[in-house]
Amino acid sequence: MSFRDLEQIKAPHTDDDWLQALEEYAVQFVVLSQSQDDKLVKTLQRQTGWSADFEGDESVIFIRSAQKGKR
Repeated sequence: MSFRDLEQIKAPHTDDDWLQALEEYAVQFVVLSQSQDDKLVKTLQRQTGWSADFEGDESVIFIRSAQKGKR
């Protein structure tokens, strides 16, 4: 399932909605635009379960942190 599929299935409107959708669909990584997705970028930066794997001037890639005992 692509991110666009996820977006069309449940178009989240708030940061909490996005976090819930990412959890519900077990999304493991997210590629975001620094300018267009700035609110979600800031939200994921504050989440303990996500870390920035790459951050450039135009985009950032977040990966879900490995949970203990899971791969």
